[in-house]
Amino acid sequence: MQGVKLRRQHPIPPCVVDFYCHAAKLVIELDGFQHSELSDADRTRFLEKRGLKVLRFDNLDVFRHREAVLDAIWNSIAPFAPHPNPSPDGRGA
Repeated sequence: MQGVKLRRQHPIPPCVVDFYCHAAKLVIELDGFQHSELSDADRTRFLEKRGLKVLRFDNLDVFRHREAVLDAIWNSIAPFAPHPNPSPDGRGA
């Protein structure tokens, strides 16, 4: 993800989210058959109340439409990616 760090199984008590990007304040959740829409909605509201953006993907979408899922994630974190050619010290400040 171009230098943007994602943490796996990151605790945000009382939750443990699948992936978390601190720079973008982004939570990525992968939902399988064991998830219920009601508890997922409650969990999303809980995280959003803490100022976090939540992206939720069905496991089947990850397998069947991986590029689209990765594009959606990238579009959310791209503004937070480090610039590949930082200015030398003192320039552009």
